[in-house]
This record gives sequence, structure tokens and C-alpha cells, in this order.
Amino acid sequence: MSVFFFKQKTAYEIYQCDWSSDVCSSDLQLGTEIPNMNTGIMYSLFGNSIEFDVGGNYNELNKINEWNKLQLFMLDELLIKKINTITKQITQDLAHGDLILYLLDNVGEHYLDHLLINYLIQKGYEVEIVVKGKSVLNDLSIDDSLDLFQNMKIWNTGNSDVGLFLSRIPDILSHRMRQSQLIIIKGMAQFETLSSERLPATALFRSEEHTSELQSH
Repeated sequence: MSVFFFKQKTAYEIYQCDWSSDVCSSDLQLGTEIPNMNTGIMYSLFGNSIEFDVGGNYNELNKINEWNKLQLFMLDELLIKKINTITKQITQDLAHGDLILYLLDNVGEHYLDHLLINYLIQKGYEVEIVVKGKSVLNDLSIDDSLDLFQNMKIWNTGNSDVGLFLSRIPDILSHRMRQSQLIIIKGMAQFETLSSERLPATALFRSEEHTSELQSH
């Protein structure tokens, strides 16, 4: 329970700019809208990096450390260059109304994913999200998604697998993946299980350690 709450509260505070918690009281001031796709991808990746149970982060999550980490994150020249390339290719390859499937990862960071998803919808793309079919670790399920995504189409994987195996998902989700023009995939486990698969659409993998180039059909 502490893993679930700790990670959720941190990302929730970043999104809402509500710093009443002793866990992470800061002034990131991200607001509720983003100016461009690059910033949205950056924020989403930053949410993915908040793992208190990895690398001793339990003792590091505090106002100064989180603020400094975000500043360094936003100034990472290699990451900025890669995201610029990805954003350019997305805007070139996708048309108004094209379908994007967004495979969410952990509870909590979905508050930051919500910023990017809203931006994509405002730009005219059709966005649908995919979550776990059953509870597993701190991965997002349908019940966890209803607070922010109640007005969106929510697909589920039909199981509690860590990661995603195309051979084990419902046929209807597999069909929807084939209909999509872009699949955005969050999380290291989903990257590890899907990176060797032949995906039915262009895919963008994003995890704590990895932001891939777009992979074509």
C-alpha cells in the first residue's frame, strides 16, 4: 500500500500543484495545460521517473530534490533532441482525426500523462487509453482511470500480466491496435515485452530509461 500511495500522491501533487504532503512539498507549477507536444512528453517521462523504491528514492523525495531533478530533466540536451525528432515525425505522419492508442503504466504518473493526452486531443487526434485488465503491482486499472479519463474510451488488457503480450490480449483490443496510426507505450515492462514484437502500428516507447525513436510497421 505504501508503494501505491507514495507514487500516486507525488504525481498527483505535481499535476494539481497541491504541496500539502510531507512526502513531496514543492512549487513546480506545471499547471493544467501544456504549450506543446515536447513539453507534454517531457512531463510524462518525468512522471515515469518517480519511483521511490528504486535507487534509494524513498529518502530522496523532497521539495529540493524533486525540483532540481525536474530542472535537470528539462535541460537534458540528448533527451530534448530525441523528443524534438519524435515530435516532428508525429506531426508529419499523423493527420487530424488519426487514432492514437496510449498504453498507460503506473497509478499516479497518469496525472502527468493526462496533460499530454489532453494536448493530443486538442490538436485533433483521437486518443484512447489502454490499462491493465486486473490489478497488478501499482499498474493502472480501469477503476484507477475513471477519475481523469471517464469521458474517454478505455481498453483493458484482459489480464494482470506485468508488461503486455500480444498473444494474450483480447481480440477486440488487438483489432483496435491494428486500426491505430500510433501506439504510445509507457513503462519498462511494456517496453521489454513489446520491443521484440512486430506491432501493427507505428510505436513510441517511453520508460524511465528509454525514449525510442518511432518504430514503423
